[in-house]
Amino acid sequence: MPGACGAAWRARSASGKMMTLLVDIGNTRVKWSLMEGGALGAFHSLAHHGDLARLVEDPAWRAMDRPGRVVLCAVLSRERLAPLFAWIDARWGCAVQFAEAAPRAHGVINGYREAWRLGADRWAALIGARHTCDGAACIFDCGTALTVDVLGSDGLHHGGLIVPGLRVMSDALGRHADALDAVTGALPEGGSLPVLATDTPGAISWGTLHATVAFIERMIREVRASLACEITPLLTGGDAGRVLPWLAPPCQHRPGLVLQGLAVMAREAP
Repeated sequence: MPGACGAAWRARSASGKMMTLLVDIGNTRVKWSLMEGGALGAFHSLAHHGDLARLVEDPAWRAMDRPGRVVLCAVLSRERLAPLFAWIDARWGCAVQFAEAAPRAHGVINGYREAWRLGADRWAALIGARHTCDGAACIFDCGTALTVDVLGSDGLHHGGLIVPGLRVMSDALGRHADALDAVTGALPEGGSLPVLATDTPGAISWGTLHATVAFIERMIREVRASLACEITPLLTGGDAGRVLPWLAPPCQHRPGLVLQGLAVMAREAP
């Protein structure tokens, strides 16, 4: 059953190191990594599209050694996560610890007026950035939603924004405009994004990409001006790889940023 930090027992690898499974469950994808003795293992990713049975049937997931505990952040409800908890309990018999935002922890000061309202995945990403990035950072999580969080060099979270992600934008056009279907075209290849498309699928696909790129680039400029210092833009999330090639400012791709933050939280847990 999910609960507080810790477990009645903790499994160890053949080398005798403590093992903790870190899991980041988004709206459409789940990422995980097995941490042994404080060191992160390989990152794994799977599209679940709301059906977590896909996760427990995945060969890489089922082949894992039994962890001593699971540290998890999720945007899904506890009800939708219940089958996963039942599987973990039956298969591994270990505790599940939920990551939650706090007013202040792990070198980060939460900028939300009500700290608990900040999503656990965004909180973990901030912690991951704080422990792996020098100086100020602007985090863009490109998933179902595109979230932005700004972290000062002193660890202060200045706040953030949430806008629709690429798929949500294109799906919204299909739902609300009868003449437009939600079938998007392939993204262009090459070093520059065409200004205009010559068919409807391309117009939707390229148009939403233009909007996303313009938003990210503007945010980078605005944050640099607001903080009056250099910042490191970090991109994570399932669509980060689609957006990254079209951005003019240099950005770092950090697909495991949330898991890196969960690792810090797990290492420093009482």
